[in-house]
Amino acid sequence: TFSRNNHPSTKPFSSVVVPSVDFPATLGNKKSELSGVGSSIVPKSNETVWGNKFSSVSRQLKGRYSWADDSLIEDIMAAVDGDFYKASSFLEAMVCSEN
Repeated sequence: TFSRNNHPSTKPFSSVVVPSVDFPATLGNKKSELSGVGSSIVPKSNETVWGNKFSSVSRQLKGRYSWADDSLIEDIMAAVDGDFYKASSFLEAMVCSEN
């Protein structure tokens, strides 16, 4: 899509990347636990825990995959519900697909 000034609009990386067919589903049955309309996909009771976990895992991933920018790591973390191993596998697959 194009914005008003005929320049392509920016989209988050996660809206462009589609995981491979064998990549595990991330949300499963968690939809029933989610908070109401207009909120994030994080259950309200876990927002603080999620923020701390997200920061810690993001730092670990950035240390291991220094080529990945912060927005890529954030998008992948959101897609895998903050799971370090899934995010790491996803980033590793991106490296392997380039070789």
